[in-house]
Amino acid sequence: MKINRDLQNSILKILSNVYPNNIHREEWLPLLSVAGDKDTLVANLLYLEEHKLLTSGITRCVNDYMINLGQLRITNRGLDFLLNDGGVNAILGIETD
Repeated sequence: MKINRDLQNSILKILSNVYPNNIHREEWLPLLSVAGDKDTLVANLLYLEEHKLLTSGITRCVNDYMINLGQLRITNRGLDFLLNDGGVNAILGIETD
């Protein structure tokens, strides 16, 4: 199975560290080595994107995938997931008397 929780955690942490800026090549390269191969990396990026934790910047080209690092970003849901505190929605959802 290509889904790798350690890789997903690494992806989200790296993206949160550079937020709100774009990821640079030197921050990107460790993810390639953790993933082991491009297919595994792409599968995990798409998985996280499907859960709205990041924007992957992935486009499909014939039989391959291109990753636009300028579009790869963690979302507010991804940040809230890492913080594990329910996020702003939890705060806004609190009713006071």
